[in-house]
Parts: sequence; structure tokens; C-alpha cells
Amino acid sequence: MSVVYRKYRPQTFSDVLGQDHVVKILKEAIKQDKLSHAYLFSGPRGTGKTTMARLLAKAVNCVNFHENEDVCNECSVCLEVNSGSALDVIEMDAASNRGIEEIRTLKDGINFAPNSFNKKIYIIDEAHMLTKDAFNALLKTLEEPPNHVLFVLATTEAHKLPITILSRVQRFDFRLADKAKVIEKLTKIFAQEGLDVEEQVYEIIYNHSKGSFRDAESLVGKILSSAGGQMISKDYVFEVLGLVPEDIVRKFLNSLIEKNHEKALEIIENVNSQGQNVSVFIDQVLSYLEELLIEGRVNRGVLIKISKLLIQAKLDMKYLNDKLFPLKVAIFELTQNSGNLTNLVESSVERKNEPRVKKEKKIEEIKQNEEPDQNNRVGDLRQILLQSEKLPMIIKTQLQTTKITNKNGKIEIECEEEIVNFLDKADKKNLLLSALKEHGFGEIDIIFRVLENNLDQEEDNSDLVESIIL
Repeated sequence: MSVVYRKYRPQTFSDVLGQDHVVKILKEAIKQDKLSHAYLFSGPRGTGKTTMARLLAKAVNCVNFHENEDVCNECSVCLEVNSGSALDVIEMDAASNRGIEEIRTLKDGINFAPNSFNKKIYIIDEAHMLTKDAFNALLKTLEEPPNHVLFVLATTEAHKLPITILSRVQRFDFRLADKAKVIEKLTKIFAQEGLDVEEQVYEIIYNHSKGSFRDAESLVGKILSSAGGQMISKDYVFEVLGLVPEDIVRKFLNSLIEKNHEKALEIIENVNSQGQNVSVFIDQVLSYLEELLIEGRVNRGVLIKISKLLIQAKLDMKYLNDKLFPLKVAIFELTQNSGNLTNLVESSVERKNEPRVKKEKKIEEIKQNEEPDQNNRVGDLRQILLQSEKLPMIIKTQLQTTKITNKNGKIEIECEEEIVNFLDKADKKNLLLSALKEHGFGEIDIIFRVLENNLDQEEDNSDLVESIIL
């Protein structure tokens, strides 16, 4: 990965793709000697922020820049920067050097004149990782550095920088590259490597990298490491990158649309058992769904519902050790109702437009039919929560095995201790309250209780099974 990335890193401004707005302004500033004392390069990873910082370091010191209107890569300045041996280009990784002592050390060296360059360039990568004290220590120096010093801060999260820092730098926002630019770069790389490539390979790599040059180049590095001079086919790339064949993606979507949960579960079990990343598989399915949404060949309401549930399942995966479980829940939610998905979407629209009076009447009937008995479970209340769009899938999953009781305006939720520990937090309780209020409940409170585990008693055991079914 690093070999390909370094080998094909842009060495001149004209090599840079997708950041023309940055290149144009920086070149003009150098030509007219109107450089700022500090710059902030902000944008997604892999868009060339650090590369641009190094190009700027070369350009402001290159002896032939004004003649060529670009770096020459022939003078001693360019050669030193290219080799990484330039003493006057100081790079600091703020992710691992984020404290006040590192900034103090940096400040101590600022007052010394450059060794051989006209300007000393300080590049602070991942600048948002600096501590508050480190930012404070840097503040005055960043505002009024010596004339021989130029700062470049690079970050993926500019919003985390203090406003005092942002007000002292000239900011450039880097963009993810469009499809044409990424394919242009990939075409050059494969051509220089002397490899023939199927046309579809470029699109696969672009879809997998999402506009990040570095991610695209890392994928190319992985492909080249085992290519052995052969023709780079679509199937070969799928195998190397651990992607699922397209026909499997289509079969999975068809099983959801046909409400065949057995087939859908079989597919994801096979994907997992073959050692393929289920999260990457979801990305592939979502990418295919995006194509279908744009083409409009399938009911968009169906596609949107599937997309939302799969996105939520992927987000929920990070909370559980069993990565397949959120995806299985999404599959059952998509396939459990009678009829096809189109009808399911239409019926949900009807429920959403149901008159408020009818909803309130239904809630009142629920309240009237409830018994004060502590062991009474209110299935309708659980269904209200499970169907609410305000609740993330991970909370709905935990609610599946709970006992819910409405006693004098207080909602009691009984469940296992680990579920209580998960749900009984202010943020999750607020989500539950919001979901209930959406369905006509007024000022209520939610109390969590640990469910007593009396599985030895036949009555309690059947009770538990019933709650799971509900």
C-alpha cells in the first residue's frame, strides 16, 4: 500500500487532481509574494492535504518556481524535500505528539533561521488532536511567526479546532475526488505498471474508495501485490478485495423484496462463514441500492425502507460482539409482515396519516384495558416502541424480551440486568419517552426493573416465551 502511494504521489502542482481551487490560489500567492503566515488544509482523509503541504514547502523555496510556474524537481530544494531529508521542512504528527511540551519544543526551534532554505515550513498533521494547553501554547506563535516561518495545519476535523486558531489561519477545504478524476489516476497507475485492466475494475475501486485517492491507491497496491502480470479482471479484484460477487448481492435483495427470510439468512451466513466482512457486504448492497434508486426501476419506497434498515444495522454492529445479529433483526423486520414490501410501505404511510383523534382513542383503549397487576404485559405498548421511527434498531432489539406495564401513568419496563444497564441511561430514556409522547402519552415516567429469573417454574417459563413472541 505505502509503496504505491509514495510512488504515485503528486510531485508537482500539475500532478494534483481534484483540488484545482487550492492549487490555483496557492500558485498565485507564491508568484505575487502574498503568502499567508499560516494555512489550514481541511477535508476527508486521502484527499491530498499532506501532499499539498509538501508541495507548498517545495514551491516557496524552489529556485526555479517563478520561471516554471511550478516546482522543478531538479534543484537541491526539491530533491531534499522529495527524499525527506530537508531539515527546514518539519513534520509533526499531532496524534502522537499532542501535548504542550511538544509545542514548546517546536517554538524553541522557530526563532532559528532556516539551514539552507528561504523559509522554514512546519507541517502539523491531524492538528485537531492537539490538547487545549498545546493550542494555547501555539496561539501567539501562530499569529505572529517570524518572517522565515510558514505553518501548515492539516486536519480531517476542522470543527474541533478552537475558534482562536481558526481565526489566525487561511483555510482551504479539500474535496473528495469525483469518479472521473479517480479513474484518470488509476488508469495512469495501471498503464505505468504495464497491466491490462477490465473496464469494470476502475468502477469497483472507485466505489470502494468513495473518492479518496489514498484509499484507491491502497486497493491498487493490494491488487498489484498478487497480480503477477496477469490480466486484472473484475472477478480477480472481487477475490483480492474480499468482495461478494454481484449475483449474491442481487439474490440477497431479491430475497428481501420477496420476503424470504430463510434465503436472506442463508446468504449472510454463507458470506460470514467464508470469512468475508459482513459490514463490507452491507456496503455493497447499499451501493447497489443507490444504483437502483437512481435508475428508478424498482419502487423507491421499497428501496428506501431496505436502505434505512441496513444502514441502521451497520451502525448497530459496533455495539455487539455478534456482528450478524443486527443484520438478522433487519431481515426479520423487512420480511415478517404479510404481503410484499410495497404493501408494507403503503400501509405505513396510511398509519402515518391516520387522524390524531383515532390515535388518541386507541391509546385510551389501551390504558382502559390494562390491569394493575404487576405481571401484566402490555403488548401494544411494546409494539408502539418497536414501530417508532425515533428509536434506533439497537434499542428496539433490547426491547424484544422486556415486560412492559403501565401503572398509574408510570411505565415499568422489566428486563434482564444487562439490558437494564444498557437502557437505563438519560439519552436512551429520553428516546423512549419521545417515542411514547409521539403516540399521545402525556407527562409520564419510565422505571426499569430487573426481571426475576424463575425459569424453574413452568408458568414463568411460558410467560417469558410469550413475551419473546410478542
